Amino acid sequence: MSRRAGYTLVEVLLVAALLVVVAAIAAPVLLGANERSQVRQAADKLRTSWAKARLDAIARGEPLYFQCTLGTPDFAIRNFGGATESAEVADPATAETAAAPEPDESLGEVVFNQLSVVDPATNLTTVVDAETGGTPPVVLFFPDGATSDAEALLTTSDGYQVQVTLRGLTGAAEVSDVLKQ
Repeated sequence: MSRRAGYTLVEVLLVAALLVVVAAIAAPVLLGANERSQVRQAADKLRTSWAKARLDAIARGEPLYFQCTLGTPDFAIRNFGGATESAEVADPATAETAAAPEPDESLGEVVFNQLSVVDPATNLTTVVDAETGGTPPVVLFFPDGATSDAEALLTTSDGYQVQVTLRGLTGAAEVSDVLKQ
């Protein structure tokens, strides 16, 4: 009697079952990598926007401000009329209580969850997050190259978060992961 080459039904089902198990393990890892990539791209866009705003303030010789709408991906960079040429804020409270401007840009699917800014005039930190509400403070960019110290917390729909930190004296921004609790 001769044997025919091929696989038995049991062998085919066993391989199929192994493939399903491997796919079930790999899918969350791959989806998590997509979320991390998405929030990293949004953080890089924010860093780039802050760097551009700082350079624009220097080039124009006029102060600019950054304002975002918490709980959304929207933000805007505008001329700040309440500051003087000497990089002193005439009345930063007016900028903080002003209505959010129409957005210039968006971070896509990633939203601003929290923004904290140090007021350069008083050295006090204002922290506003999307849950508690309130008008977020503005980040100021002065003609001499100085900026407000600021931290923005960006969040994806799945809860993955990164923090973007802006250093006022140097204008350098860095991105760091936030550990889930």
